[in-house]
Amino acid sequence: MHEGVPTSRIHITGNTIVDVVHSYKDIASEEGEKMLKELGLQPHSYVLVTIHRQENTDNPERLQSLVNALAKIFRRVPVVFPAHPRTEAGYVA
Repeated sequence: MHEGVPTSRIHITGNTIVDVVHSYKDIASEEGEKMLKELGLQPHSYVLVTIHRQENTDNPERLQSLVNALAKIFRRVPVVFPAHPRTEAGYVA
């Protein structure tokens, strides 16, 4: 409307990501509770991290820097790090 398109020509079709989140929120909640129990964690007591952007995983120095930072965070709070395959492939210890 702000771009001058008449409202009669605007059709809301939904947002596939939002639709999927709503469809699976109960399953995700149940699975999340199971996972926290398996890991011995309480809600809001940990940091969840993913690293998968190409600019972070394909640069060994940058990836090592991120892992070092996570190690420092882990000294204070548990870190849950489900490693993306791109991250696993790029990590150099």
